[in-house]
Amino acid sequence: MAGTGLFPDVSADIAGGIVQAHGGFVKHPEPVTATVQRLCGRPALPFAQWARDHTNDFRADTTH
Repeated sequence: MAGTGLFPDVSADIAGGIVQAHGGFVKHPEPVTATVQRLCGRPALPFAQWARDHTNDFRADTTH
């Protein structure tokens, strides 16, 4: 089961439920809101743009 690999510290039933619930967002996505616009004063970035902008934030720092 894929869920147990993603959530090894919970039971298989709970892990499966988490994966199933998140899978539901494919057909029924969360509604888009204006929260980012309201808080930041600009529209939200597409995830792909955010990921490109933050790639280095997730790289291991081998200088320390």
